[in-house]
Amino acid sequence: MKSLVLLIASLIFVSCGQNHPLWSSISGSAPKGALAPELPATINGVNMMHLDGEEGGVDATFVQDLGFEMAVTSMGWNTYRLPVAWSTFADAKGYPDAAKIAVGVEKFRHLLSALKKAHTTTASKEKFFLLIDFHQFKFGGTCGADGVPAILSDHLGLDRNDPNCTWKAFHHFWSSKSGLQEGWIHFATQMLKALLPVYAEHKDWLTLGIEPMNEPQPGTVDDVFTTSWPSPVRTALNLESFFEDSMTKQVDQYLLPFLRQFLYSVDDHTDIGSLAGHVVFVFEPFVWDHLSLKFNVSVLGQSINVITIEPDGRYDGLKLVKKLPRSGMPIHWVAAPHHYDGTLDGAVDDALPETLMNILKKYPNQVFNRDTVISRLEHQRKRMMEAGAYDVFIGEYGTPSTLLQPDGSEGGWRTWIKDTHDGFSHYMRGGLWWRYEFDNGEHQTWMALLQGPKYRQEQSQDQFPGAQRLKCDAPNDIARVVYGRCPSY
Repeated sequence: MKSLVLLIASLIFVSCGQNHPLWSSISGSAPKGALAPELPATINGVNMMHLDGEEGGVDATFVQDLGFEMAVTSMGWNTYRLPVAWSTFADAKGYPDAAKIAVGVEKFRHLLSALKKAHTTTASKEKFFLLIDFHQFKFGGTCGADGVPAILSDHLGLDRNDPNCTWKAFHHFWSSKSGLQEGWIHFATQMLKALLPVYAEHKDWLTLGIEPMNEPQPGTVDDVFTTSWPSPVRTALNLESFFEDSMTKQVDQYLLPFLRQFLYSVDDHTDIGSLAGHVVFVFEPFVWDHLSLKFNVSVLGQSINVITIEPDGRYDGLKLVKKLPRSGMPIHWVAAPHHYDGTLDGAVDDALPETLMNILKKYPNQVFNRDTVISRLEHQRKRMMEAGAYDVFIGEYGTPSTLLQPDGSEGGWRTWIKDTHDGFSHYMRGGLWWRYEFDNGEHQTWMALLQGPKYRQEQSQDQFPGAQRLKCDAPNDIARVVYGRCPSY
């Protein structure tokens, strides 16, 4: 029966981005939207390792590494995005742990000192930009990653092996009955209450960005990815209806009210108003929004239906929030959607039909290519500027270096990066690679930029050859391909 299902129910994915201009029709320079105050003219940097509250953890010594400062200085980076997850600062009951927050504050203080030293070395006239990202991936421990503490969501009956787990978890998150949304805002407020005084000491050279949530997602109680026969066909139909509903309704119903409540809480319980002119708020649309795909569903080789998935959420309600109610601080929104089109980033790979997985292992292909990558970046910018963003940059992008060329040879990832950067040059203020972390493996296969043993600040300069290094050696010279150069150690 299984072989019969695989024979009968197959998906062939063709033609993406049909409603947006192709690259051949794009001309001119990048649109010049009004920049939010104090931001670099071009966003150039990376996502860092998570800030945590654990004594003696990897992150405890991360910013003490001389390699950290050397990389910032010689690579010309002007922006870091710092993930901060509720689950890493929670006590055994899931509440914010004051002791862990205190440790996190000291690490944050050390980080800013290291950044200041690097920034001073570059003699840049622009202010550095540090973005605090209140981070979730796969919702939290209940669905297999970080964000909401598992102790607060394990009772919801979710299965981390269910590819729908994250969407079902967000259904509970958006529900006023769960208390999870209020808990998220409470944690973020407490964290900012502790971090903002440290930042205030550095505001002359550093702009702070605050991102309420990484990769917010719509919620559902249904199985979008399904194993019911014929599963590829049913999954395609479910995706079509789910995204059409979620991106048109849940933006206004859930996401925008959450952002308003986040802002009001931070305004009520911190002294953020005193930092007016130094702080921007960073907004992400739903993570799968503005994607354009067409599914040609075939049975026994005969096309039976063409399914179009083109979620196109509108975020114009952001324009209604112009200032914080208590302090009167003007709100400057900067949009930072994520870009992984054409890569396998590990989020739902296991749930994708085998036919699609085989296609996505190579780039370019009939699903994702130069035209579709660039047209989505164009459309994202359009929607974010319509929502009142001062400008748009990509908050995360990346590809594993296992992405192959169409003929199966190595190097599809290089083509993907080039096409992505071409799109940035026309439609984005820049982008931040995911991410900057240690990788002592013999071969780089994922998206980390560092390799080699750690190097501690107290060691002598003579020992620097053993330090961590950005990956600039072929065939996995990912830092050189991403940034166009390697550090001068």
